[in-house]
Amino acid sequence: MKMRRTLLLNVRPSLAAILFLILSVVAVSAQRPSAAWGTIPSPNAGFGPNELFDVDVLSANDIWAVGNFGIFSSPEPQVQHWDGVSWRVVPLPSGFAGDLLGVAAVAANDVWFVGGAASTGETFIFHWDGTSISQVTSPNPGSYNRLYDVVALAANDVWAVGEYASGGVSKTLIEHWDGTKWSVVSSPTSRNEYTQLLGVAAVAPNDIWAVGEAGSNTYTLHWNGTAWTLVDSPKVSFSSFEAVSATAAGEVWAVGKKSGGTLTERWTGQAWEVVASPSPGSFTNELDGVVILAPNDIWAVGTYDQSGSFKTLALHWNGVQWTQVASDSPDPSFNTLNAVDADDLNTLWAVGIAAEDSLAMHWDGTSWTIVPTPDFPLDAPLQGVTAIASNDVWAVGFQTDPATLNSSTVILH
Repeated sequence: MKMRRTLLLNVRPSLAAILFLILSVVAVSAQRPSAAWGTIPSPNAGFGPNELFDVDVLSANDIWAVGNFGIFSSPEPQVQHWDGVSWRVVPLPSGFAGDLLGVAAVAANDVWFVGGAASTGETFIFHWDGTSISQVTSPNPGSYNRLYDVVALAANDVWAVGEYASGGVSKTLIEHWDGTKWSVVSSPTSRNEYTQLLGVAAVAPNDIWAVGEAGSNTYTLHWNGTAWTLVDSPKVSFSSFEAVSATAAGEVWAVGKKSGGTLTERWTGQAWEVVASPSPGSFTNELDGVVILAPNDIWAVGTYDQSGSFKTLALHWNGVQWTQVASDSPDPSFNTLNAVDADDLNTLWAVGIAAEDSLAMHWDGTSWTIVPTPDFPLDAPLQGVTAIASNDVWAVGFQTDPATLNSSTVILH
């Protein structure tokens, strides 16, 4: 489940997504990772691009990944499952075109997948019952509806967030599973501005955060067990929350971007406050992932530009201030870190892309070092990472042939 140390990336195109037509999402819980990556064969659901957007882990032999395949204008959803020996495509009901963007596993026989239809504008919610995947009826309050993320606290307490269109304006969409049915739960929305919820982090059943943007400003909602309420965040020009992390102790941080720089905000228990953070780039400074180890040990990763190229960006909070920590950028033109996670011993992994190659970096407590990944001949951005044990770390993504735009899934282990 995504509730112990929650890390959510934006599912709208970020800088890396715009350049490589990818979406970045991550969900992670970990112990100390191993020091070498190998390619694990993964099936492709069909012809054309095959992309994996999210991954969730129950155990070493029970891992789920979701995404899509086919042409960009009309993709089909796909689900893959790792049984401890190999990945296989798990059949979905036929006749659906669209994307699956989020996965949340409660138990081996209770897994949820959410997303949206490609052309009809309907939400997608599917469920694995231990034997097969079936569609579960979900509300569609608008002419266009889409779910970007899902978090499961219990078999009868699952939340999905996204957006729906009404009157030409996109509004917040929050849906809840009570063990019997999915229903829309009323949530504040900006009346005249494009508003969407990109991620959700659950601290407890009565303490859940959903973040995104409204127009050109960050947008934050909170569930107190009874109702969703708008929690104002400071008005920062052209800002968006791209990721949120929360701990059971109530520590909550949201990161993203603003006009001219990175954006980090902390929930004080009473209000959101902007915390100054380095912005080393000339025009691009973006944080796409954040993980909380302790109140005085927090990491955020992303990308920035320097002399016409894009570099990896790693920031560290020591309880007093954010500082930039040196991280390698192996490609002369384009590098970015899309996701970060820590194990129980506070060692870190970050994944992303360096030009056409996947990029995995490890923090050993002293420095960031690149851990070699297979050299794919095609574009191979990594989009998510999760760790189970010292010798059991997974990363998922896809590789694309720039000549034909045909892609295949990439799974590293």
